[in-house]
Amino acid sequence: MKKQLLFYFTNSKSVLMAFTMLLFTLNVAFAQSTQLSTTSTFLNNNGSGNVTFNFQNTNGYPIIITHIDGVVGSAGTNTCDVYYNTSPITGNPGTINSTNGWILAMSGNFNGVANTGTTITQNFISGGALVIPANTTYGLSIFANGQRYSTIAAGTTTISGGGCNLITGTNIGYGGGVPPTGPTNSPRGWIGVITFKSSLRAPLDIGVTSIDSPSTFCSNNQNIHATVTNFGTNQVTGFTVNWSLAGVAQTPYTSSATLDTIGGANPSSMQVYLGNYTFPSGVVTKIKAWTSMPNSVIDTTRTNDTSQVDKTPAISGTYTIGGTAGPSNFTTFDAAINALQVGGICGPIVFNVAPGTYTRTTAIEIPDILGTSNTNTITFNGGNKNTCIITGSINSSPIVSIASKYVTFKNITVENLSITTPVGIAVTGTAS
Repeated sequence: MKKQLLFYFTNSKSVLMAFTMLLFTLNVAFAQSTQLSTTSTFLNNNGSGNVTFNFQNTNGYPIIITHIDGVVGSAGTNTCDVYYNTSPITGNPGTINSTNGWILAMSGNFNGVANTGTTITQNFISGGALVIPANTTYGLSIFANGQRYSTIAAGTTTISGGGCNLITGTNIGYGGGVPPTGPTNSPRGWIGVITFKSSLRAPLDIGVTSIDSPSTFCSNNQNIHATVTNFGTNQVTGFTVNWSLAGVAQTPYTSSATLDTIGGANPSSMQVYLGNYTFPSGVVTKIKAWTSMPNSVIDTTRTNDTSQVDKTPAISGTYTIGGTAGPSNFTTFDAAINALQVGGICGPIVFNVAPGTYTRTTAIEIPDILGTSNTNTITFNGGNKNTCIITGSINSSPIVSIASKYVTFKNITVENLSITTPVGIAVTGTAS
């Protein structure tokens, strides 16, 4: 005898409300964020530059990394770049570029807070959209100028939460260098917090995942490229990229190209050319780009549509430090170093330091500057060691080189009046 299971609905409004609440509960569950933090595991005892580790998603659904927090040892304008490799790290990661399988996934600008002693983090990137597919492990590489990391014991360290694992240690965790130069110091542990959320993928969901160029540039006139990614469950056969420069809307880019779904047979991302712009020297210009109208309909998810970066031409030539601020003069060492950090350099730099006694209460911190080389050097020239003096009572030292390369101080007297740590110039990381 077969039994029948019957459902009786006496109030259609109650049923609708119950069903709506069920959908709301599911959406809330999938929107909750989880954080993986290494701040209670590792010490802030080394630096600086790039750090690698593996990120494993053991869930049966994709997750999206949205926020990156970390630690830097230098103050001022900074940029964080996050690269991924679909192959987990099992040895020296090599060159960090697309030829070697490393893809720039996220980039964000922030104002660095110098921290060389604690694991208190600051936000590097917000609103990111790096998707890690279900049951997948990616290699990650995180870079910021002067980024701090930890020298850790040999072996493997795993930090877990939300069905995901941050894995580092021997043959995984490497530190140092500025991409595309790969890190070689190992084992090193990244100091920071990764925020991610589970991804209930929508049918039509695309976004600008990175603004790829310009990177470090000398010539003011530059082409602008961005990468668009399909996060949805449907193929996309057309879309629009809107963009702006310094808040001024530009002509949108429209494409009829096909973007496959993540994990599909064809690419789910593509790079697009947005246009050309002459960047004014000495001015930070914000580039912002966002997608709209995939397959000529409204995007289902809008929170991952946008990427933005701040750019300015790199500098070269002769400048002065001391006196009134001007196009070729900086009032302080800190202002000069901040200018180096914003855009990098594209030729030799000489800072002629005006005579005087420069009393410091904090160290002059010089991070690794983009564009430096054995020809593109940075020189601080005081002219006469008897009339150009940097002094102060500082627990570290008046001048700290944080993995900076090809930097020279000459004809300058440096004195530290501290009794506990009477060090004139401190060098951390791999410096030249």
